[in-house]
Amino acid sequence: IYLRRTKSGELEGQLPMKYEHPPILVSLGKEQQRVYETIVTQVKNNEMGGLQAIQKLKMLCSHPGLIDNEYKHIKANRVPKLAKTLDILQEIKSKDEKVLIFTEYIEMQGILKKEILMKYNVEAPIINGSTGHRQQVVDQFNSSSGFGVMILSPKAAGTGLTITGANHVIHYTRWWNPAVENQATDRVYRIGQEKDVHVYYPIVEAEGTRKTVEEIIDEVLTAKKSLAENVIVPSKGDSIEKEVLSEMSELVH
Repeated sequence: IYLRRTKSGELEGQLPMKYEHPPILVSLGKEQQRVYETIVTQVKNNEMGGLQAIQKLKMLCSHPGLIDNEYKHIKANRVPKLAKTLDILQEIKSKDEKVLIFTEYIEMQGILKKEILMKYNVEAPIINGSTGHRQQVVDQFNSSSGFGVMILSPKAAGTGLTITGANHVIHYTRWWNPAVENQATDRVYRIGQEKDVHVYYPIVEAEGTRKTVEEIIDEVLTAKKSLAENVIVPSKGDSIEKEVLSEMSELVH
């Protein structure tokens, strides 16, 4: 017999509403599409393993510069996912509210920081495994007034931080474990939060019937999250990777 305590049950009436918005679908940029097809061809020709391809395609969907230095400095409007994220930030800025952006890729964190500084003249602090004085960074962010952005690694910031100064969360890159992703979101959705929380998932979609790695990851994580809400199940990243690989079997045949 299990006695299960959930946040929604234990803190009912003590927290505002949390809205998980439907996936925001964006296309691949021309450069991304070109590299995507190259990786798919390498898999078909047995020049690259399936799991390695998934990792590379996941990075590519975030930004082509993560796997090819030639594209590291291309303009944001040539990476639709990045451009759409900046549009979401514009909406949040119009409300004079704050937002957290989660991505596991250190290089992507730097790209986001640069683009946000260029477009909004806002210095976005970064919290990842190498960040010192994390609490000091968080305290300063929470206490500052008006629009603000913080960029975080989901694993490094998944526990122990209360960032209720923000009430928007963008999962720019999906984490393999939905429990870790939920913990990341809960940096803002906790006691002390006074505003409704909004969660966004920009997802790269493919043209035609074939799905991108991001679409498949989103489907698998959504199913895992639904299962976890109804029964007690362990969730391991490696098993999710294998499920995604199975779903993408058309790439290797």
